Amino acid sequence: MFGAREHISITLLKDKYSPFVNMLVEVSTYVTLFAFALYVPIRGGLRFTTTQFGTIDAALQIPMGFINMVIPICGALLMFYSVYNTCLAVQEYKASKLTSA
Repeated sequence: MFGAREHISITLLKDKYSPFVNMLVEVSTYVTLFAFALYVPIRGGLRFTTTQFGTIDAALQIPMGFINMVIPICGALLMFYSVYNTCLAVQEYKASKLTSA
């Protein structure tokens, strides 16, 4: 959903502003999300995951670190889609600027 830009958004304020302001808000949102993903799931997730390699899961009999690797992997995907969606927002703004001129 996030990668396809189909997440829930409230467009009440977005509809009142110019396309340039909307693009700036969207880009700043994705930059903030990128910073969050870098700090929490990547940095924190890697710290947590590395400490869990010494703990063996009772049911699967594998280190918990392998199970918890999903946290930094999802953080990396979140960072990728933040950059991707930022590029799309700028491209859409440029395309709308060209068609309105």
